[in-house]
Parts: sequence; structure tokens; C-alpha cells
Amino acid sequence: MGPTCKILLKNPLTDTQLLEIAFYVAEKGEIQEDLRLQAWSFLVKLNQIIPRDFTDKGCVFSIYVWEGLIAEYGGSYEIEENELKQLEQVIGFRPYGHIQLDASCNGVIDHALLGKMASDLLNKFGGFIDFGGILNLNPNESVPGKLINIGIENEEHYYQLGDQIFLDYWLNHNQFRMIK
Repeated sequence: MGPTCKILLKNPLTDTQLLEIAFYVAEKGEIQEDLRLQAWSFLVKLNQIIPRDFTDKGCVFSIYVWEGLIAEYGGSYEIEENELKQLEQVIGFRPYGHIQLDASCNGVIDHALLGKMASDLLNKFGGFIDFGGILNLNPNESVPGKLINIGIENEEHYYQLGDQIFLDYWLNHNQFRMIK
């Protein structure tokens, strides 16, 4: 498995917005599976996302749209109320749904492609990116935008969220990697 992330949404996506994601996937990849405008698996057309020549088609990427904050489709983990309150306090809204992006490979290019697709979708739909863990970033480094730590399980563990400005900065950082 490769990297993954989620875009936390302020509001559920409309049918028109779901179609926009479907068109994005069709433009950027060769669709392998389309599940009723809520989940897509596709091979990325690499030069459609990162302009340069590639000889490898890469691996399969997936985009899922969920209502609510469920870690995995059909998973038993549901976000705790105290975590929702913390999210609402630090990002200014209670996330209703999310767009999840997954890569099935773990190469450098797969991280870059996932990050760029996340940036495209975050720019289009707003919200915050949930990196699903801690980025490899010097804790004393001053960064543009918002990078927020969210504590879970009695603050013993945490994960990070970022806004569009931070994500675009991170994509060009010399330590860039998405979380696997």
C-alpha cells in the first residue's frame, strides 16, 4: 500500500460536485472502476497531473467520497465527539464528509501524484487536508498557512491537518512525502 489522505469537507458534496470529481478522474486517468459517482479506481495519466515525460504508467489510485467521518468504508472506527469538537474549534467548522485519496504504490512519484491530486481537489472544494499522521517536518520550522495538530486518545497520539497554503508549500518541500 501507498500513501493516503483525506480532505475534510464543511458540507456534503452536491450531485454536481460529485460529477466534477468524476470528470476530474476521467481527465486525469484511465478509469478502472466507477462505483455510482462515489468511488473511482484509475490509472493516472501522469503528464496530466505533473507535466513531464514518464515511461511508467504508475499504479492504481482511488478516490472515495464519504458522508460523515469514518476512517474506512465499513470500518468500525467512528470519530469521537471530543475529536469532532476539537476539529470544529481549530478549523472553524464541524466536518460533515470527506474525500479520501489512496495510492496502491509507494514510490516517490506516487506520493507526488497523490499530493497534487489532493491539492487540486482541496482547491476546488475547500476544507482541510487530513494527512493521517505526522509529517516529516522540523517542529521548529516556520511554515506558511495552517498546519494543525489534532490530539486523539487522550492526547497521547495526534495527526496533522493543513490548509491549501500549507499543502502547496509541503508539495515543494525537500522532505515531502505523504503519510503511508
